[in-house]
Amino acid sequence: MSQFTPQFSEDVLEEAADWLDQIHELTAQEQAELMIWLSEPSHYSALMYMSRALGIAEINTVLAGYKDNPIDIPLHRVTNELDLSSGEASSAPKKKSAARHWLIAASVCAFVVTASVLLSQQSQLENEVIASVSVPLHTLSAPIGKNEQVELDDGTKLHMNSHSTLHVSLTKDIRQTQLDYGEVYFDVARDTSRPFVIQTSFADIEVLGTRFNVDAQGDGLTVTVDEGHVRVREQYDLYPGDRLFIDLLGQVEVTQFDAKNRADWRSGWLDITDVELEKVIQQLQHYSPKKLVVEPSLGQQMMLSGRFNIRTPSATLALIGELHQVDIVETPANIYLSRIR
Repeated sequence: MSQFTPQFSEDVLEEAADWLDQIHELTAQEQAELMIWLSEPSHYSALMYMSRALGIAEINTVLAGYKDNPIDIPLHRVTNELDLSSGEASSAPKKKSAARHWLIAASVCAFVVTASVLLSQQSQLENEVIASVSVPLHTLSAPIGKNEQVELDDGTKLHMNSHSTLHVSLTKDIRQTQLDYGEVYFDVARDTSRPFVIQTSFADIEVLGTRFNVDAQGDGLTVTVDEGHVRVREQYDLYPGDRLFIDLLGQVEVTQFDAKNRADWRSGWLDITDVELEKVIQQLQHYSPKKLVVEPSLGQQMMLSGRFNIRTPSATLALIGELHQVDIVETPANIYLSRIR
């Protein structure tokens, strides 16, 4: 199966390479800064892309170790050490390997070669492409604070959550997409002659015709099936009411839910029972133009229940702060959540 080659700026590739150079040697503070850096979807995608180019298969395991060993950073330290005007850590990765510039050049070259091949294929396949997308590879995105709905010419409907990026390639033989980051609800038109494949950094998903949700944010992959049959990693068969989760370590868990009564993000409301604060923050981040930064132990230890409006993040955060004694500090670029001490 062919692989997409997303385009990244050289600066982002350099930063990703620098983090990978020192991934096993980061101090506690640098680990925290890396997790903040990765909260930007393009950064996370670039790190995954560069790790594959370098053959660093254990990157998700390393990141899971950082997640499982939370670092408490006092709010005054965070605000002092971040450039609040840009929302990024003021101290960039320090170490640079001799191979870094070669690798970046090779990555850029790979993209150019791939683009050239695609342009060549376009002229050969121009009568074979059946989607509304007129080239073999097309990028769809939903900006922060806005959902997007796209219908392809084959009848497939895509409901993209805010802050999501998806690449699409449709030919006469296969319907192929890559979800870089975010969440998409797929209503796939049935076509037994052309499988519909979704590639993510965690696993590939294959269907013929079905309705299901794919959430590929930084902490793992969640596939929730409402109708039809979905296959993940060529071995996990999911049916209506099945939910599969793959964590950063690659561990798989399959659970069941009530498909008829499930409330999802498309309604604009989040109905939850005993859910970690950090998972609620992930949903709110889709709709917040500012970066949401949560004190690590607070995000993992505080459990929330209730009904929250995810399309009004500021009001929802204020409600959480009032109900759960959470201190909320807002700057021009970020919103920080920490325990009231």
